[in-house]
Amino acid sequence: MEPSNWRSDGGGGLAGGCISSTLLNIISGEVQSYWEQPFAQPYFDNSTKREVTATVGQSALLHCRVRNLGDRAVSWIRKRDLHILTVGILTYTNDQRFQSLHTEGSDEWTLRITSPQPRDSGTYECQVSTEPKISQAFRLNVVVKQNSNGVLQ
Repeated sequence: MEPSNWRSDGGGGLAGGCISSTLLNIISGEVQSYWEQPFAQPYFDNSTKREVTATVGQSALLHCRVRNLGDRAVSWIRKRDLHILTVGILTYTNDQRFQSLHTEGSDEWTLRITSPQPRDSGTYECQVSTEPKISQAFRLNVVVKQNSNGVLQ
């Protein structure tokens, strides 16, 4: 028997066709808050490369994968000067070579540095706006390419 304030979707389930795990826990007598559920908080998928080497002039891509982001924001920070480069897909630096790439619904947040220079080498941090914040460091090495005669290109 359904409680009087629940609408049936005609298929025996709740409206919308799904029952949240929290609701199932309450129905079964296990009262568990949202935050106590496993993986309810955002966390990093550690399957991405954290050390990237790029050649001067060729775009550098740093891939950060965040699971269970929810309503939190992903930011990219340059560690040497703690400059906030991006928040979400918005760029917060005047240097237009920096851009955050993200496809709606995906877990991946990519920092693209167009035409990187050796001065761009260093540590970049992918940061999630949890309390306390969580972050993952990425190391970028920008190298100058030499041709077979040893001349810099």
